[in-house]
Amino acid sequence: MGADLHMPPTIVDIAKMANTSKSTVSRYLNGGKVRAFIAKRIEDAIRKLKYKPDVSAGLLVLNKTNVISVVLDDISNIYYSCVLAGVQAVASRYG
Repeated sequence: MGADLHMPPTIVDIAKMANTSKSTVSRYLNGGKVRAFIAKRIEDAIRKLKYKPDVSAGLLVLNKTNVISVVLDDISNIYYSCVLAGVQAVASRYG
């Protein structure tokens, strides 16, 4: 089970504790409709396991990482700071 000292809890762990399927847990976490009594069990399991969603994993599932990589040959060149400021401004504008 993922709730040991080394592994954070997963939706599989929540599903087991809430006695439901991992797809139901996923639906609940993504704002989908789940019966009230099942939602309560999921909420209780989340609280007991101290579950925190893995943002990176969620982005990978969506095939979207929100990461822009830039490779520089000389970070001390002031030109690059201007270029990176432009990259940041455009990225912020488009979310």
